[in-house]
Amino acid sequence: MSVLIRGMEMPISCWRCPFCLTVDPDTYRCIPTGQEFESTFDAIDHIVVPCPLVPVLPHGRLIDADELIKDECNHCDGECEIVDCDCLGCKNNCRCDFIKGVLEMPTIVEAEGE
Repeated sequence: MSVLIRGMEMPISCWRCPFCLTVDPDTYRCIPTGQEFESTFDAIDHIVVPCPLVPVLPHGRLIDADELIKDECNHCDGECEIVDCDCLGCKNNCRCDFIKGVLEMPTIVEAEGE
């Protein structure tokens, strides 16, 4: 599971990150990864370890689009060619254009888990 820290900006370097721990005067540790690294003058404004932090761009309300599509498929007539339907037998009209529109929307936060 991921954690979103509201109001936190993406750090421009490991040394300006609140998750950077000073081990000794020349060694630092990335708290989320546990990776240690040394201070160098030319790396002060750079990310020096693979950063687990991901910026979240400004966005509207986030929903679970996969659940929305699954719910729509429960009202499908089984003729949908956009997604695999397992709802044969429904007497409602398929809303393929709606589902296609949902699938074409940009992903703000990647799916996690199952």
